[in-house]
Amino acid sequence: MDFRPVPARRFIHSMIGMHHKDRYEDKKRNENFVPLMRDDLGYMMQAENDAERKIFLTHSEIYKALDSNQAEIKYGHNGVAQQALRAAFGDQTWSDFDDKPHLQTIALWREKMLHKYADECELKGKRLPFSEKALKSHLRKWRKDVIGDLIDLDEDEEEDEKGRADQAEQIIVFKRPTAKTFKRWHDLYYGCDMDVMALLPRHHGPGPKLFSFKPASIAFAHKEAMGYLDRSRPTKAHTYRNYLAALQEHNKTVASHRQVEKVSRKKFEAMIAKFDAFHVVASRLGEKFAIRVNATMFDRYLPFSCPLRYFRY
Repeated sequence: MDFRPVPARRFIHSMIGMHHKDRYEDKKRNENFVPLMRDDLGYMMQAENDAERKIFLTHSEIYKALDSNQAEIKYGHNGVAQQALRAAFGDQTWSDFDDKPHLQTIALWREKMLHKYADECELKGKRLPFSEKALKSHLRKWRKDVIGDLIDLDEDEEEDEKGRADQAEQIIVFKRPTAKTFKRWHDLYYGCDMDVMALLPRHHGPGPKLFSFKPASIAFAHKEAMGYLDRSRPTKAHTYRNYLAALQEHNKTVASHRQVEKVSRKKFEAMIAKFDAFHVVASRLGEKFAIRVNATMFDRYLPFSCPLRYFRY
């Protein structure tokens, strides 16, 4: 019988796993892609800036591009958590706040408090309610525990550590948060996949600050706010309801990473309030009525560029 040895197995490439929430950054093409479909051969990719442009990359091509630093995968880039962080901080990373160590200290302090809460819930086998009555004593205890962790009790001292015994050291501590504030930290932290950046202070003052919207979202809301300038004289509430319906229909027709965000009713009505007063009255009630209402505006010689420059009342 002939002896036929089995050929030696050799490593060719790894199987790269991606999801439609991830981003594939192709540095060679200078484009960003979103994985749509995977099979045994590779991935079908869609360009982020052009929904009609699709390419197919094999597993070996993806591995070689990653191995040669010609591509990069950002996992969860198009997920809800990363979108929320980008809405709050843009493209900044944790290292971008190295010049603001006090902000990083606040975020790390909050994270330690949340870890104490998670450990207590695991110990008791149930989730503690976010009420002042249930959390007040725990928050006081956890604060002392965190301070105790910060104070070095000679447990981790190195033998060659230098310094005098009468030399004072300072640590930064914070007051006990209320149950309401602690719940806000909890929702921000776990709503962003436990990313410590979610706990960074975002502004000075009480309460959460509204996220900065994308220009596309503001432009879409402004276009729908123009519906208030109609001869049927819709109310602001009716115009906002029409905007929400149009927003929902628009987001159904585009990819998830190109959807526009909702603008709050307060901001929507603020856009309407910024419209020119004469234009609003003229659009809703007619130009003649607008001129009569704003007669005091024309009780002077108007500039040459104004079409009503010769009106005097």
